Amino acid sequence: MNTKTFVLGLVVTAMMGSSISIAKEEPVKLEVTDPQAMATTLAEGLIAGDMPKECTDVALDDVQKGQIKDAYFDFRKQKNTLDAEIKNGYMDLSKTMMSATSTKDEAAANVDTLKNSMMELGTAKADFELKVFYDILKPEQRSPAFKCIMKKMKMIAEAKLRKACKLLPPEEAVHN
Repeated sequence: MNTKTFVLGLVVTAMMGSSISIAKEEPVKLEVTDPQAMATTLAEGLIAGDMPKECTDVALDDVQKGQIKDAYFDFRKQKNTLDAEIKNGYMDLSKTMMSATSTKDEAAANVDTLKNSMMELGTAKADFELKVFYDILKPEQRSPAFKCIMKKMKMIAEAKLRKACKLLPPEEAVHN
């Protein structure tokens, strides 16, 4: 399997898990692969200034926009640290498991360290989501924000699919 086919397979798999439909006559259908990415999507869209027009219904004031951005940057710093801890934890576990003199207890200690770092990351993500949706947004803003985020996630997924499709060879090259 070549790299382009593999990448397309990953993107299609992600798209299938992220199918979103927003229409006036039907309810929002959601299959979010990473529900903890919702507040991140909102914050990154605010920072980049590329939110869909549907997001005007959220009616964020300047204070809320600033609070979301600040919370996002605080979360990203924490996430960067925890991501590095997890990466290093995997390296430590690999080194332990490759050693002819390591013990099961040493490997178990590496696994426990990894589990703790992953749990901290999950907690940080959940705390960020809760902060945005319950400490920053007003109750009447939650539903419009959710719909806005789903639209933005759909736009991101569609862009990834378009990019992946550009990587594919022409159809006649595949069938020869």
